[in-house]
Amino acid sequence: MILAQAWMRLDMLKNYILTIFRSLRNKPTFSLLNVAGLALGIACAALVFLWVEDEVTWDSQTADRGLIYKIRMNIPYDGQISSMGSVPGPLAPEAIKTIPGIRYAVRITNGDRALFKAGDKLLYEDGVYADSNYFQLLKIPFLKGNPIGCMRGKHSIVLTQSTARKFFGDVDPMGKALVMDNSINYTVTGVVPDFPTNETLRFNWLASFDDHIDQQGWLKTWGSYGRPVILELEPGANPDVIASKLTDLTRPKDIAYAKVNMYLWPMKDWHLYNNFTNGKEDGGAVKFVRLFSLIASIILLIACINFMNLATARAGLRAREVGVRKTLGALRWSLVGRFISESMTLSFLSVLLAVLLVYLALPSFNMLVGKELVFHPFSPVHLTGLLVIGIGCGLLSGSYPAFYLSSFNPIMVLKGLKIRMKGGAGFIRKGLVTAQFVVSIALIICTIIIAQQIRHIKDRELGLQRQNLLYLDVQGKMAEHYDLIRDHLLATGVVDNVALSFSAPLSCWSGTDNQHLTWEGDDLNSKEYINQELISPGYVSTMGLKIIAGRDLYPKAADDSNSMLINESMAKLMGKAGKPGSRIVTFDGVNHIPVTIVGVVRNFVFNDMYGKPAPLIMTCRPRFQQYCHAIDMRLKAGVSASDAIGKITAVIKSDNPGFPVEVKFADQSFNQLFDEETRIGRLAGVFAGLAILISCLGLFGLAAYTAEQRTKELGIRKVLGASVHGLAGLLSREFLQLVALSCLIAFPLAWWAMNGWLASYAYRTPIYWWVFVIAGTGALLITLLTVSFQALKAAMANPMKALKAD
Repeated sequence: MILAQAWMRLDMLKNYILTIFRSLRNKPTFSLLNVAGLALGIACAALVFLWVEDEVTWDSQTADRGLIYKIRMNIPYDGQISSMGSVPGPLAPEAIKTIPGIRYAVRITNGDRALFKAGDKLLYEDGVYADSNYFQLLKIPFLKGNPIGCMRGKHSIVLTQSTARKFFGDVDPMGKALVMDNSINYTVTGVVPDFPTNETLRFNWLASFDDHIDQQGWLKTWGSYGRPVILELEPGANPDVIASKLTDLTRPKDIAYAKVNMYLWPMKDWHLYNNFTNGKEDGGAVKFVRLFSLIASIILLIACINFMNLATARAGLRAREVGVRKTLGALRWSLVGRFISESMTLSFLSVLLAVLLVYLALPSFNMLVGKELVFHPFSPVHLTGLLVIGIGCGLLSGSYPAFYLSSFNPIMVLKGLKIRMKGGAGFIRKGLVTAQFVVSIALIICTIIIAQQIRHIKDRELGLQRQNLLYLDVQGKMAEHYDLIRDHLLATGVVDNVALSFSAPLSCWSGTDNQHLTWEGDDLNSKEYINQELISPGYVSTMGLKIIAGRDLYPKAADDSNSMLINESMAKLMGKAGKPGSRIVTFDGVNHIPVTIVGVVRNFVFNDMYGKPAPLIMTCRPRFQQYCHAIDMRLKAGVSASDAIGKITAVIKSDNPGFPVEVKFADQSFNQLFDEETRIGRLAGVFAGLAILISCLGLFGLAAYTAEQRTKELGIRKVLGASVHGLAGLLSREFLQLVALSCLIAFPLAWWAMNGWLASYAYRTPIYWWVFVIAGTGALLITLLTVSFQALKAAMANPMKALKAD
């Protein structure tokens, strides 16, 4: 009995599904357009979901994440509060001794790239120096070695599994030797698993922070802004109380810390809330998560709108079916369930097609967003996401047509009377089409303005000449042998100027304040951050800077060891003291060395490509030459880049043997500074294209439906002498009017959104009126091309066939 009932239910289900597919087969064009539009929308949503999943799960693998913090130091500068991620070197060891509630305090570098030699292999790898309790803080499991004793020996190093394999293959790496930078012998004392790509504290190698201090002795003293420090607190410890005690510990140590306030930044915010304004968290990566989640949701909504439009458009074709079913006793709710079942079937067919589209698009999407996302459709999270999207789209897109179709009066339908819905289904359909194109046109405008902003910044006057500007990272003893290397580079005939600098071009990695750097008339009550750059003679000509007052540095560094160049912003900050000649700037440090301003350089852009140049001093101090990180070179005009690189490489290999040579172009470094904005622009362009494509699929279906509904009217008009172009225009006019209305709504919305976005940039492009004209004209042309096919097809049909049709 039970088996018989089960069999009957299965048979009923089979018949029900077959009936649904027969109804879908009646108008395959509409069904295909529905599936295609929904599939595109779902695929877009799925790709963005993968990206959002990666972003919001950043650092989620770390045990005790809720107890881990970074110390940030908030310092008042010029009426604003600057939040710094680096703190004094001695702070961590002193804090762990004196402040209760701290379980671990770990000093760590921001990231170091070192050259390693293992046998005959020579490889660059990225890693960090950190205190030995780093492994206890992160609870990192060891594949080989022991987390407690791995850093006890001097020059010990821990590798990740893949890095160990690069160096030693399948041989056990424990106890093996590695030579770092051709000078320091390290011993492998541990191997850990590879880190996920969305882990902030990942590394390929880790060496002891004590080794780093041996190279950077200044980290032992107070008075500087040293390196990041990570804390793990005891359960129940109050981070605000800990921060207050860190402030009390730091302030008396140096005049530079007199007004600092320490802040504990929780690990859960490190990635998504990584932007600080006036000392407080002010968004960051989370704004892109919200933005693209919203855009993907809107595109998915557009796909659902398409479904509703096409379903209600063909309502008249199913009116008799509804009338017959109601006459035979079908209740309205059963009809609603039937129509929603059809939309659910279409929705899940779209999900299956979307899965295929995701697999095809994922490699390109990964390149676009700069990630290595992986799609596992049968994993619990991804499968649940697909089911939620499928069910949500089915209900959202099918609910309105279902209630609309089931509301038909069976008597009126069977008598052949025209069906109308209160308020007009046609009016609602037009409103949905308008909404689709409002979004599409607004996205097109945003894409153009983002591209304009990037171009505007790239074309701005930088104050330096980045063309033909190359540089090398200082390795080995390049800084010590700089004079020899400079002479050999100039002798190649391809290099015009050479200079040594602490920072790479377009950057400044060091700074101080006007309490360590004083001048006549300095207001010590007003604390100002001042960038400082260590340079050699020849820096001005190599970078293409312009002296606007005074002179350049003398060719011999020793002749200007107590001289200084400043930029216009620094001169303005100093007021009357900011002039070449007799004005003396005094360093508040060892020996209080007086330094004379010899020249003022026209402002040039560094660090912040969007902002105004900050105050900058440039000093030539031969005894600090060893701390420089870059050799800058300007090529002679007309020299082939490949020829120049070959000759430069030969010189460096000869004068600094044992190190691979990597010549870098300032142009390429400059373009990399806009990676984030470029990625936003490309994503906005992709989303705009998808929105237009999905909207056009719906327009194509609606145009086909309109042409079919007006077949007899067109036949009569053609018999009475109407031209093909006139009939095509008649059918296209309604859709063009809707898109024109969309333009009127989209223009102010896009302007409002882009004006708000541009407001965050000090140097920004104006919003030009012709951008809106291009976007609107483009939308109208795309609409015309989409609709014209169906319009011309209907206009060119034989009118006699149309008039003979029932």
